[in-house]
Amino acid sequence: MSQHVDRPIIFPLSNPTKLSEADPRDVMAWSEGRALVATGSPFPDVEGKSGEKLRVAECNNALIYPGIGLGALVCQAKLVTSDMLYAASCALASSAPCVKDRDAPLLPRIKNVRDVSRKIAVAVIKAASKSGVAGVSFGQDDDDAIMQAIKNFIW
Repeated sequence: MSQHVDRPIIFPLSNPTKLSEADPRDVMAWSEGRALVATGSPFPDVEGKSGEKLRVAECNNALIYPGIGLGALVCQAKLVTSDMLYAASCALASSAPCVKDRDAPLLPRIKNVRDVSRKIAVAVIKAASKSGVAGVSFGQDDDDAIMQAIKNFIW
């Protein structure tokens, strides 16, 4: 893949770790350190092209589902639509550390799940409102009201 694109995205997602399709160390070696790697199981850090340690992102539901659920609950959505899921995916994608730093990991650290969840929830609430499935409306562009409702809901 790295022969055809500058930054191949490789997702060896099988569980458990011993059954993974590829080891991130091999992927980084094969791509000369250019690959964006996320795995379905935990892996140790890998060495980057300049010898620096790179965190291997673990790609699982833990980063997106809390925000989807939070947004759906806060706006009392009647159902979760494909537009809401797309909005959640876009919000998570915009939280990717590699967006700001080419050498950073593909996904945020799990320790940042609360912040990422709030961002995803805002996107989900806006999408629910736009598609007419929100039971509570905050106004499509009133981010302050949406964020306050989220803060009031989280314990």
